[in-house]
Amino acid sequence: MSHSPPYRLACAAAVGVLALQFPPAQAATFGRLFHTPVQRHALEQDTPPEAAIVPPPPPPAPSPPTAPLRIDGILRRSDGQYTVWINGEMAPMPRGLHLPPGRQRVLIPETDPHRHLRVGDRWLEGDRSAVPEPSQRHSSAADDAP
Repeated sequence: MSHSPPYRLACAAAVGVLALQFPPAQAATFGRLFHTPVQRHALEQDTPPEAAIVPPPPPPAPSPPTAPLRIDGILRRSDGQYTVWINGEMAPMPRGLHLPPGRQRVLIPETDPHRHLRVGDRWLEGDRSAVPEPSQRHSSAADDAP
């Protein structure tokens, strides 16, 4: 079965059009394997140097512990507001402390509402314990026992 020349020409043109639509196949690269030593040296000169591995930055140093706050005085003003002396200076109410309603002059930590801090006590912000000044505290009956 023989086809006429116009049919062959049409088939050849169709194959040509199809061939132009697809990119040419690329050969797999074998790196430096099948190159001469001179070609390998030229390839090495063309490649960029490997990026140096940079270690991650160290974590930030922890903040130094805060000095304990010494409660030096609590005063209720005539307008009903309180003035507090912390570390020998008049200061606003420290964060994490509040005064209870009433006539009692103690500061109460928000983290431990059962603890009462009086004048002379030391308190670390965020700490659940208060450190009383030995010179400011009266000795208890247990200390008087022989």
